Amino acid sequence: MKFHSPNADLYIPDGTAPAVALSRTTHLCVAAHHDDTEIFAYCGIVACYR
Repeated sequence: MKFHSPNADLYIPDGTAPAVALSRTTHLCVAAHHDDTEIFAYCGIVACYR
């Protein structure tokens, strides 16, 4: 994965390789602030818990 910004970072909580982690991703939310995710991605969060 190549980011535009040299300061960009990819955080994977369980330390899995990026390609593996991204292949298992089913929902993605991009928000300006981390605490906005619960509102923006409510449907995706609920779907993942079912």
